[in-house]
Amino acid sequence: LGPAVFGQMSYLNSIFQQIFSFLDLGFINYFYTRFASNSKDSLISTFYIIYFFAISGLIFLFTVVILTTDLWLVFSIGASEYFLYSFFWALLFTLTLIFDKCADALGLTVRAEKIRISNKIFFAFLLVFLLYSTDFNLRIYFYYMFALYLSLLIQFYFLFIGVNEKIFSQLREVLQKFKELFFEFLQNSKHLITLISLGSIAIVIDRWLLQFVGGDEQQGFYAFAYLLASICMIFTSAFIPLIWREITFNLSADNKPYL
Repeated sequence: LGPAVFGQMSYLNSIFQQIFSFLDLGFINYFYTRFASNSKDSLISTFYIIYFFAISGLIFLFTVVILTTDLWLVFSIGASEYFLYSFFWALLFTLTLIFDKCADALGLTVRAEKIRISNKIFFAFLLVFLLYSTDFNLRIYFYYMFALYLSLLIQFYFLFIGVNEKIFSQLREVLQKFKELFFEFLQNSKHLITLISLGSIAIVIDRWLLQFVGGDEQQGFYAFAYLLASICMIFTSAFIPLIWREITFNLSADNKPYL
């Protein structure tokens, strides 16, 4: 792809990822805590997935508005053709994070990781095939990532319904209690809202300043360096979900000696 194209993709993906995080209001943390303590509570999981698609709709409308006007120029980027691609990437990426939380809450972490590993191996071979058999470009790479995430999400979904077949199916009950559930989530997430909001805004400003001053190529070098730095987080990121799941589950069971 080259540093400039890679930088443009990384920049837009990061912006949309932070917009999703900003509108989530920290609800994902309360969702995980509540669902891990009672993984049979399909009302909570259905509400959160509905809320996620509601904010996704708002972000999609925002994207359409900036594309049909000159507002996209504010992002200091040379072309607008990849905005929608980045929106759908952020949507699928965030949905994958939610499904990761569901897998941990349902006690399916090991099986989910096996699915993830086999999925990555298959798509790694597919990527090599695409590199040598096509005129590889950013558009093809976006389609590749969409296929990767969709494949993972479908496999996760069938894994989940094998344990809790009603995990996302209580639509009518959620719509009746949507306001009540929303304020419950808001009440339990209010201490995180300011922190998460400021964090998302700071990241967006950092990336925008880098784009404004350095352009696509410097974004590419920054993104590559960030990926290299993330290698040290491989082991800690694997342990943290398991630790939090055990803490949440045993707190709800009042199992203080185990803790």
